[in-house]
Amino acid sequence: MSEYASYDAKVIELTQGNINNDHFYMREACDLIPRDAIGGSNEALAGKPVTVTFVPGGSIDTDFDDEKKFFRRRGPVGEFFKLSFAEAGDFVLVTKMTEREFEVRLLKT
Repeated sequence: MSEYASYDAKVIELTQGNINNDHFYMREACDLIPRDAIGGSNEALAGKPVTVTFVPGGSIDTDFDDEKKFFRRRGPVGEFFKLSFAEAGDFVLVTKMTEREFEVRLLKT
């Protein structure tokens, strides 16, 4: 049994564009996001923040941009990519730990 068996989780493949632009698309993982955390395309339309912990890296509070389908705060995503030596073709494991807390880890190919 997987150590993540009791959690909701999604695996997302990274492209070079994701790495270059400090984001990963969560189109297949939108169902993990609480409805009130989903915001519009700009900061003025932000949703209620959730906490995302990057392993390796730190924790951030951010909302989810519904138009672009990724977490709004991209700088910490870029830092996570650097710390984990992410490459195109690797995968991101997004695990919903609680209703408002997520963990993001890299799965190397």
